Amino acid sequence: MVEIDDFFPCWGHRNGTFSSAFSRPRNNSVLWVLILEKAWAKVNGSYDLTVGGQTSDAISCLTGAPSEFMSTKDVDITKLWSFISDSINMSYLVTASSMEVSGLEIDAYSKNSNVSGHSYTILSAIDVSGIKVL
Repeated sequence: MVEIDDFFPCWGHRNGTFSSAFSRPRNNSVLWVLILEKAWAKVNGSYDLTVGGQTSDAISCLTGAPSEFMSTKDVDITKLWSFISDSINMSYLVTASSMEVSGLEIDAYSKNSNVSGHSYTILSAIDVSGIKVL
C-alpha cells in the first residue's frame, strides 16, 4: 500500500493557469494519471528517479500482478500480434514504448506520430481485413 497526499507538482504560467509538471493528460479532469504517477514516484524516492525503466516494472510493482517484457528487436510479427491481442482479450494491461532517439532519427519518429522515449497504453488490437490496428 502506498499512501500519498493530494498535492501534485505543477508549473505556473504567466496567464495564471497551471499544468502538471510531469504527466500531461489530454483531459485536464483526469486525475488517475497524476495519482498513479505520484505513487510510483513515492515508491522510487522522487519523480526524478522514475525517468526511464520499463513500464512493466511499474505495473507489476503497483498492482502486484506479474508482467512480461517483449522486445520487438528481431521478433516475429505474427508472434508479437498474437501476444498483444491475446493479452488484451484476457484483460491484461498492455503497453508499448518507443526508444529514446536524438538527432535526425527524431524526424522518423515524428512522421509516425511517435514520441521518442515515451510509453503508450494499448487499448485494443483489431484485425480489419488483414490490416492490424492498435
